[in-house]
Amino acid sequence: MGKYSVHKVLPFVVALCALCLMPGCRTVSDWFTEPIVLNANGWIPLLPDDTRITDPRHPMFDPIRKSDGIRVTIYVNGSPVVNWDGIVDVNGNIMLLYLGNFYIENQTPNEAEISIKRAYEESKIYINPHVTVFLPKRPDQEVIYLTGHVNRVGPHPFRDGMTLLQAIIGAGDVSVMGGSKVVVYRGGIPTTYNIRDIRRGTAVDPLLRPDDRISVLESGWFD
Repeated sequence: MGKYSVHKVLPFVVALCALCLMPGCRTVSDWFTEPIVLNANGWIPLLPDDTRITDPRHPMFDPIRKSDGIRVTIYVNGSPVVNWDGIVDVNGNIMLLYLGNFYIENQTPNEAEISIKRAYEESKIYINPHVTVFLPKRPDQEVIYLTGHVNRVGPHPFRDGMTLLQAIIGAGDVSVMGGSKVVVYRGGIPTTYNIRDIRRGTAVDPLLRPDDRISVLESGWFD
């Protein structure tokens, strides 16, 4: 038998096939057709420049105000260590474990997440915490609801012209366990979309309506 006999090569081929069938594994064509970047949330497709969110009306730019109800959750190693629900006080502060009064007025939820994370890290209280800041619905505000495998589940502010991809990015994007299949429930009727195809521009990014329910499904064997 030669240097690369079948009995020597076969185990490596079997192992490679097994890896390709693991949940969330990318197909061979994906590696050559879709640019990717590795970040804290796993492998996330790069977005074309023209889809990046710059519109100040988008929910990710909605500032926190006095008397807003707010929810702050802090995860360390995947487990919640802080769950705080309350009202932004008259001074623009919330009360955080170990930090006390913490000023967040006029910050967007994303900015508040960054500042809270930095405060815990600089105080050497938590190492690399994952922070989510969530604003429930205001009385004068229409919302959509995100569930499943996104990084910030729950209701999010709706604006005219909002698309499915924008809503998912505004909710912190697909989580590490999320797949490409997204179900939008409108009036109780489900419609399934492929968020990967939308990112690539090979599928239409649908417009949303107030009270749409959006569920990002878990990554599957052939996702």
